[in-house]
Amino acid sequence: MVDLKKIHSEHKIIVASVLVALFAWIMDAALDSLVFNKDSFLDALLFEVTPHEVYFRLFVMLVIILFGAAASRAIARRKFAEEELRQALAGLADEKAKTDAVITAIPDGISIQDRNYRVLYQNAVHQALVGDQLGKVCYEKYAKRDDICPGCPVARAFADGGNHVLEKSTPDGKGGTRYLEINSSPLRNAAGEIVAGIEAVREITAHKAAEEELRKHREGLEELVGERTAELREAHAELQREMIERERVESELARVQKLDSLGLLAGGIAHDFNNLLGSIMGNVSMAMLDVDPLSSAARQLARAEQAALRAQDLTRQLLTFARGGVPVKKRIPLAKVISEAAGLSLQDSRVLHEVSIPPDLWAVEADEGQIMQVLNNLLINADQAMPSGGIIRISAENVTLGHGDASPLGPGRYVRLSVRDEGPGIPKDIAPKIFDPFFTTKKKGSGLGLAASYSIIRKHDGLLMVESGPSGGATFHICLPAIEETAVPSADDDAARRGSGSILIMDDEPEMRATTGDMLVRLGYTVDYAADGSEAVEKYRKAREHGRPFDAVLMDLTVPGGMGGKEAVRRLLEIDPAANAIVSSGYSEDPVVADYRSYGFRGTVNKPYRLRELSEAVAAVLKAGR
Repeated sequence: MVDLKKIHSEHKIIVASVLVALFAWIMDAALDSLVFNKDSFLDALLFEVTPHEVYFRLFVMLVIILFGAAASRAIARRKFAEEELRQALAGLADEKAKTDAVITAIPDGISIQDRNYRVLYQNAVHQALVGDQLGKVCYEKYAKRDDICPGCPVARAFADGGNHVLEKSTPDGKGGTRYLEINSSPLRNAAGEIVAGIEAVREITAHKAAEEELRKHREGLEELVGERTAELREAHAELQREMIERERVESELARVQKLDSLGLLAGGIAHDFNNLLGSIMGNVSMAMLDVDPLSSAARQLARAEQAALRAQDLTRQLLTFARGGVPVKKRIPLAKVISEAAGLSLQDSRVLHEVSIPPDLWAVEADEGQIMQVLNNLLINADQAMPSGGIIRISAENVTLGHGDASPLGPGRYVRLSVRDEGPGIPKDIAPKIFDPFFTTKKKGSGLGLAASYSIIRKHDGLLMVESGPSGGATFHICLPAIEETAVPSADDDAARRGSGSILIMDDEPEMRATTGDMLVRLGYTVDYAADGSEAVEKYRKAREHGRPFDAVLMDLTVPGGMGGKEAVRRLLEIDPAANAIVSSGYSEDPVVADYRSYGFRGTVNKPYRLRELSEAVAAVLKAGR
């Protein structure tokens, strides 16, 4: 509100009206003095004034003053109204400036359209986004249409009085696309009637680009999660495979521990039994030379030799479990071994057998007798699995394993032998136990065949596996490391090789010494004997000093309570570095037999041996030493 006291023009008008009233008094006095011949102006002004004149003058003065006061009051009110109007206009201008500032500060484009879609207001942002449309009909100016645009949010706001949103894409003039979001709402008057529509336009190109980038990141993340999930699944599968492999290794370790326990017993028994068996086989071999091959005695001796050979197989099975039962490896004619094993094992069988061996099969180094034993065990089991007949398929193939192959064997070249039968197969609950010692499902089985076979192949750095499916049949696979050479030496003639020379025999068993001596004498050699390594070294030294050196020394590797062949050959080589020492053993806790050359021996022959095997070993050493 405006304070009236502060408006000084009102006071000036009142003062002027008082002055005019006084002037009227003076003028009336002057008129009376001139017109009515008063004595003087002062008398007419003050001293000789009639009551009537006083009343008149006072009335005129009052009217003048009242008129001045009224005029002053009117002027004051007009000025007050003008001030209020000025202040209202100033406030309105201030509010408009604030509103314009707010609208200008808003990043959205704002426009107001009447019910005919004519643009009544448009801020700068709106002009920058859609062009100057002020005073123009929206759809005519913007869309170049004669009617309302389909889905127009302002039209929808007019129709239902609600708020509506629409997204539109337009060219940005730079070869790209610009995205706009249009929000509309109705504008109502005091009566609640819709008189216009408010349109807010916002550019969302960056938002769309961010959404697209987010979508790509999300897809990339989903892909990464998928890859990681696949990796986790693979890691889980690998962990399961490792757990299975660990269980298998633990199972094999338990099996090996069982074999070691059995080996403690088997080693001692087999050593002594081999010496006795060697004496028997040697005497039988010599006796067969002294009789007519067509006589009944020859037939009886042949049966005795066959029985001894079967006993030899049993001894080999026991020796397989011994801790030092290392195979004596040499290159072997694998095709010949397979054929002989099939012929011997299946000669009286009702089943047929098929052999498939490629001509380029790689060579292997193995103990021929032990591999023959394994094949015999597998073929006999296959035969017994088909009592009504069938076909046993024996095959061999070259196999190369890499670092990524899932196999307990290391990478390298292998020869895989397979023996497949057409029997009922092996139940799943029995399959893990078939290689355990003494486990058997046969009434007359010993439970040593597969256990011995498994141990033999493991000591050849190979693997023995079995496959058996629900449809029946079982396939045993033997994997043996291959060597570079593909040629193998041809089989020697069965006849014993005669020779000459002086042989020293060292063995702790008198029967074995005597039998071996008789066999060598029969072959044409002269012999001498020693009960242990110390005696053998002493006799060798004396014979050398007397100029009658021994051409070869046949040494038993194990001498209970005395010097064995391992220590004795070391002392012999100190006396004579060219000594021809041959190691002979049926069992040893050291792998001397398998790697005899590293210990100073020139040859080896396994107990029990026949005349031919002994003659070959001695002849080969003497031939190499000359």
